[in-house]
Amino acid sequence: MGIFGNLFCGDKSAEAAAFSMRVGEDIFKDSGRGTIISGMIETGTVTTGDKVFFISTAGKKKSCSAEVLIEGAKTTAGVKASVGTCIALLLHGVKEDEVAAGMLISGSPL
Repeated sequence: MGIFGNLFCGDKSAEAAAFSMRVGEDIFKDSGRGTIISGMIETGTVTTGDKVFFISTAGKKKSCSAEVLIEGAKTTAGVKASVGTCIALLLHGVKEDEVAAGMLISGSPL
């Protein structure tokens, strides 16, 4: 990645840092794990374990680890999704009322 990549992106690839998607209408609570949201990736890529960022419905900047859920995948380990893919993300430790349809989820701090 080089010195500039480490300075500006940390250990994330440029594609992961550029990740963005809008939350769709489907938002579900997964008891004990977090909240599942759906949407289509607009830019970049996201991989299970990536940290994602958003501004909660209460206006607070939040971040969490995300798990990529793709229909037909037998496991979430190492699952990577890119632009144009409709996915569901499990946002670990996030409450259902902290996210809303239309909200931006990003690979970089907002």
